[in-house]
Amino acid sequence: MSNRINLSNTQYDILEHAIDNHGGQIVWFPDNVKGGARQKVIQGLFNKALITRDGQDNYFVAAEGYVALG
Repeated sequence: MSNRINLSNTQYDILEHAIDNHGGQIVWFPDNVKGGARQKVIQGLFNKALITRDGQDNYFVAAEGYVALG
């Protein structure tokens, strides 16, 4: 049985970009992810416990997010 978390390409790209460019903070989204779609991606990552939120609506890659990317 595998513990691997399935990520969409978009989720993977967002996590990877946050880790590589912004110290783990989620600040970038692909051009095709706007408005409500951004919130759905954030909620999906949050529901999988791959990101965490500070008290000011900033999102960061959680330890589990780093593990999911390898």
